[in-house]
Amino acid sequence: MNYRTIVVPKDFDFEISHQSNLLLLGSCFSDNIGSKLVVNKFNTLINPFGILFNPISIVNTLNDIIDEKDVGLRDLHFENGLYHSFAHHSSFSGPNKDEVVNLINQTRAEATQFLIKTDVIIFTVGSSWAYRYNDTGEFVANCHKVPNKKFTKELLEVSFIVEKLQEIINKLQAINPKLKVIFTISPVRHWKDGAEENTLSKSILNVAIHQLACSKSIYYFPAYEMIIDDLRDYRFYKEDMLHPNNVAIDYVWSRFESAFFSTKTIKLNKEIFKITRANKHKPFNSAGDEHQRFLRMQLKNINTIKMKNPIINFDKEIGFFEKQLIDPTL
Repeated sequence: MNYRTIVVPKDFDFEISHQSNLLLLGSCFSDNIGSKLVVNKFNTLINPFGILFNPISIVNTLNDIIDEKDVGLRDLHFENGLYHSFAHHSSFSGPNKDEVVNLINQTRAEATQFLIKTDVIIFTVGSSWAYRYNDTGEFVANCHKVPNKKFTKELLEVSFIVEKLQEIINKLQAINPKLKVIFTISPVRHWKDGAEENTLSKSILNVAIHQLACSKSIYYFPAYEMIIDDLRDYRFYKEDMLHPNNVAIDYVWSRFESAFFSTKTIKLNKEIFKITRANKHKPFNSAGDEHQRFLRMQLKNINTIKMKNPIINFDKEIGFFEKQLIDPTL
């Protein structure tokens, strides 16, 4: 008897390779998949403004990046001794307002430059619930623990989500007509909203995204269904019972590989992983012959990979191994 309902992604009409430039925006699940891409040496930019949960915040972020919108001191909000931007994660917050503005604008400029060459954008939407800042009526990406009374919680409608996402996709594809857009829905459970409210929220996202995915160059990858319907067990969640654990993330990543990577790319990923794993190696005797041979072997392996794939950046690993060599000339 089969005790699983395996979710099989649809066939996709394009592949992702190490020549692809990838931008990921959305919930912390974007960080999970994005970190896998980074480890495997894909040219990847993840959440330049920080984690985003609702689709409107994703749209607003992309508009700011495309329009090269800088923030000024007037755009910051002071709360609990720190200056915040409602459009950015708390990692941008700080006690010095000039430093906060400079960090935000520098990051935006880097994102704008990356977007120009982006081949694939992966959106991970997490919630249909969004918050408006009462003073301006604008949706925020992060409330920064500002008192709840200053915000109005709102459940986004399907038509509104579709309209805003389609507008930004049109804007993106006007810049790059060959751009591919992949949507996923975050399997993270927003339990603070309530059980019924979380289910309603995810359902709205599902309907909206599938309406969009009927269009050319817009795709849906069923990460949500893989966690909820395929794995379907609390063993695959962290202790908070809300976030998928590493086993679940590894499983979704393996399905992502199968869906978007060629056999050649998957093989290359395995070779790269051996190098990045060796980069964490801690020898008992760094000066010993065995470890010195190990270092030279890793540098030789890197050189072999780069001969065929010069675009892959191993500067960090090369520096790590060469620094430990006693006689680099040997």
